[in-house]
Amino acid sequence: MYTYQPLEYPRSIRLVKLYPARCRTDTVVCDLIHVSLENCLPFEALSYTWGDASVKHTISCSKEQLETATNLLSALQHLRQLDSTRLIWIDAICINQHDLDERTQQVQLMREIYHKAEEVLVWLGPEIPDSPRCFQLVPKLASAWEERDEVRQEGQQSQGVLTVHEAKQLGLPELDDPIWQTLKRILHSPWFDRVWIIQEVAVAKRVTVICGDETVIWEDLVESSLLISEGGIYGDIEGSGTGNIATIDGFRIQVRDGEEFDLFVLMRLSRPSLATNPQDKVYALLGITEEHDRDVIRPDYKIPVRDLYCRIARYFIERDQKLDVLCQAGYGRSIPDLPSWAPDWSVPVSADDQDLVDVSHPGYWLDTEKYPALIRLSDNPDHLIARGKIVDIISGMGTVFEAQSLTEDTQTAQQRITSVIREWERLILGMQTYPTGEAVIEAYWRTLIAGADKENEEAPVEFGNSFARWYNQFDSTAFDLSELHHRTSSTSEEAAKIYGSCVQETCRGRRLFTTTMGYMGVGVKGGLQGDHIAILSGSIFPCLVRSKGDCFTFVGECYIHGLDLNKIMADGDLEFQDLILQ
Repeated sequence: MYTYQPLEYPRSIRLVKLYPARCRTDTVVCDLIHVSLENCLPFEALSYTWGDASVKHTISCSKEQLETATNLLSALQHLRQLDSTRLIWIDAICINQHDLDERTQQVQLMREIYHKAEEVLVWLGPEIPDSPRCFQLVPKLASAWEERDEVRQEGQQSQGVLTVHEAKQLGLPELDDPIWQTLKRILHSPWFDRVWIIQEVAVAKRVTVICGDETVIWEDLVESSLLISEGGIYGDIEGSGTGNIATIDGFRIQVRDGEEFDLFVLMRLSRPSLATNPQDKVYALLGITEEHDRDVIRPDYKIPVRDLYCRIARYFIERDQKLDVLCQAGYGRSIPDLPSWAPDWSVPVSADDQDLVDVSHPGYWLDTEKYPALIRLSDNPDHLIARGKIVDIISGMGTVFEAQSLTEDTQTAQQRITSVIREWERLILGMQTYPTGEAVIEAYWRTLIAGADKENEEAPVEFGNSFARWYNQFDSTAFDLSELHHRTSSTSEEAAKIYGSCVQETCRGRRLFTTTMGYMGVGVKGGLQGDHIAILSGSIFPCLVRSKGDCFTFVGECYIHGLDLNKIMADGDLEFQDLILQ
């Protein structure tokens, strides 16, 4: 098998010299050459998914055998030229994956490698039925998006969603053409889920996307996805992965403009992304983060992932004097023995699952400038001592609100959501009054949207009318909705849909709960009856914590309607206490 020769200098890298072949099935033949990043020949860089590593194939590398996974073998077979060699940087081959010190050193160069490459080649996989015709459609979609923009700029009337007639005028396929399902499948390629692609695409000079023998430029794929998602060209395709393309391209634009990113913000935004190695949920992002983050957090594959995630959490708390990072800890766990206060970044979070900070109005937040994080470390490194006040206890907890998935039909989703709403109704029907003096029904509709409208402003009174119309779909007789109608004129179906989308964003993956003091709120799915509600100095939201002897387990953030966090913290009659989180 292939034996790696050590890299001579800190800025040395290896490149794959890929030899030509006349037949796709010919053995892949290549050499590994050592070069310096400062004066190497022009080369390309491959961006791809490793895929199933358990199935191995052999290629010829420098006259020795080298093992590769199926997806990389397929990429090499397709990327070979007919009559000339090709120089490509490929992580699985160019880095000795068994040498942890070399991996650590080479990962620190990856931003430069992908930026210095003449072109980044995105390999989505081999050809699938109809993919050649699909790749020919992408430039047409991109042109249609540009044409639509031109119409808008000229002031001509243009609908927000393209009609079937407009699509035909632009030369696009019919709705029942199977090419749309092929496009949907391509946009769901595993490549789009990788955390490493954020950096690989963001720093690249040029990006070419490849499927089998077909290619498109990155910009055309971006514009075609905009037409699909924002133009709503066909509802069946909307939401089929296009949002991730726009997010990645947003990073690319900002990097091109010389911007760098706060590491915590970047890790929060990349929660949906996957990594074969859970440490790469941190290391894959360092190349485009701010300098002070890179100086403190350096790749080191010898550090256990559990210790890395704890170190990252402590770093963010000490750096920002806030507990925002704790609120990322409520999304589930997979790393054994990871303390409850340290987020498990290896657990992917759907892009549709919104953090409360993104769906609520800042007027409901704790002023963390006035009440910064007061954290102490104990003799036990797994303990974090937070300063705060326990103010309430969960008395009732509803089931989890899960939104419709891409594979679920609308009727089934509606029945399931109706079942959740009915249970939530039973939870609050015993309430006759609300602590704030509001009507219970008003507190309820405001809780379902964390008190905020689509622009994260405080929800206006008129939203009550929108709630009433949205709620009619559940055929509920539990509440008298007429008291919401007298305030405003009848609302439109569109306004009801907007309210409903706010509910989806706020409640997806969360539970409605009630408290012993008569409040209601929404919190993480891991919450249970009997959990304590704590206001921690440095956390903009109340936190659910679970008593465990002399310590507490951190459960997650929550929104409680009408609870004045700043007033409670200023109340001298309610004493602060140290909460040992483990």
